[in-house]
Amino acid sequence: VVGANRFAWNLRREDPEKIPGAFYSDDGPRGPIVTPGHFQVRLTVGGKSQTAPLEVVLDPRLEGQITDREFRELEDLSMRTWTDIDALHKAVNQIRETRARLETIKKWSAGDVAAKPVIDAAKALAARMAPIEARLLQVKMAASEDNLRYPNMLNEQYDTFAATLDSEDFGPTESQRRVYAYLHGELT
Repeated sequence: VVGANRFAWNLRREDPEKIPGAFYSDDGPRGPIVTPGHFQVRLTVGGKSQTAPLEVVLDPRLEGQITDREFRELEDLSMRTWTDIDALHKAVNQIRETRARLETIKKWSAGDVAAKPVIDAAKALAARMAPIEARLLQVKMAASEDNLRYPNMLNEQYDTFAATLDSEDFGPTESQRRVYAYLHGELT
């Protein structure tokens, strides 16, 4: 076939929003792996789309090892974890964007005596955001090896937890449910 193209799908849903410059001990958070089922793929080129059905089937080695209910429970926990990671990343990005805007305001207002209340308010807001960001993400990390030097914060903890869900060939364990409940509570 002349001009044939291929696309290899890693069987993952969309990745969560990225945090620019974030370091991980692995590839970082990824979208959850899909469970067996029927999907639709869409190819869009030049404003025109085509769709086709796609079926993801159970690995035959797992036949009889995992029930449909366990698959649904694992998918549910994986999706809730993805949602939390995405929200955490968006929060960190919003904090950083707000801090950058505050810095711009401070620069524009430098030397203007009348702007002192605005500058003071900007500094106060930045001071309140810093510990929140530091709880969500290890702000001292400058390289992936730094996860050995500094404690893992919520983002790194979620990434590690999500990786345990990716490797399961059975439904979520009670320990995984408790870990998720803890992480979700901390994020909330």
